[in-house]
Amino acid sequence: MALEAGASAAHRVDFASEIDPSWFDGVETVGLTSGASVPEILVREVVERLAELGFDDVEEVRTTTEKISFSLPKNLRADLMAAQGAASGHKRREPAADHTC
Repeated sequence: MALEAGASAAHRVDFASEIDPSWFDGVETVGLTSGASVPEILVREVVERLAELGFDDVEEVRTTTEKISFSLPKNLRADLMAAQGAASGHKRREPAADHTC
């Protein structure tokens, strides 16, 4: 999307440690986007890394606010329910024979 909007380069990173300082040679402005599934801590770490590289004047622009929640996968929900049951004295539920992750 950045390239379509006129940016000269775009890079996708999962962690701040993946940022290559050479990407910023001759760069004056950096844009950063993320989606609802990206943990806020990862976004903050990228912003902090950009500040270390001299991009510390941050202007937050929200184009939309996502109100999406992600439920745990079925097998993890079962494990969580079993753990909560064990904590309250209920017998732990064993997974079915065809239980897969």
